[in-house]
Amino acid sequence: MDQIVLILEQEPRVARFRRPLSLYFGPNEVLVNQDVHFVDDLSSDEIELAIEGIEARVREALPIVNRIFIEADRIRRRPAPTHLCTQ
Repeated sequence: MDQIVLILEQEPRVARFRRPLSLYFGPNEVLVNQDVHFVDDLSSDEIELAIEGIEARVREALPIVNRIFIEADRIRRRPAPTHLCTQ
């Protein structure tokens, strides 16, 4: 899993992450679960692109990993607009 840690450390859109968890279903079937905190102010599209890139690099580095679950630890949302009622 050290290779996954390196991939995450090299991704500029990742602020921090927890150590990857892996589950081996068989000799050629591995699930990796990863909690990631992305840098603030990324759009959902930017987070999606970051996740796709991370998954592609993990699969290239570790072909045995065929299932990857990346949980965005926190996605910063803009507050809902407030409306004043003057009636």
